[in-house]
Amino acid sequence: LPPASDKSEKAEMQRKLHDLVVKLQIHTCNFHCLNEKKKCSKGFPKRYSNVTIIYEDKPAVYKRRSPEDGGTFYRMTNGRVITNSWVVPYNPAYLLAWGAHSNVEFAYGDAACKYLIKYHFKMGNFAYVQIAQGNTDVVDYDETQGIMKG
Repeated sequence: LPPASDKSEKAEMQRKLHDLVVKLQIHTCNFHCLNEKKKCSKGFPKRYSNVTIIYEDKPAVYKRRSPEDGGTFYRMTNGRVITNSWVVPYNPAYLLAWGAHSNVEFAYGDAACKYLIKYHFKMGNFAYVQIAQGNTDVVDYDETQGIMKG
């Protein structure tokens, strides 16, 4: 983080982003993600890597610097030390704009694409919209059919 004396816009944004990451993007393993062996089913803590590696057939490995390599760490109020290995992947622009948790990861393979579409359709009700202007010009748009046809 930049020193507190640095009042530049960039420094302020970096501090705000850090605060949001600590507040919203730390994975805390609870009962909902622990498997029978008491291991995190989401793979946390993630391994450290000096580079991001994208695979075609398995999850990406994201750049995560260890504290020894200059990565940051944070001590929680309960004494637990959190490092980059516990941070859920995020998009800085989204996090700063929305101020809400988001999980942004590379989707790989056909199964991931199908899952994304299925997940999208599970989110709520969809409507078929028809916009008429003076009963002469009709805009007929069915987003669901457009997605289903590919």
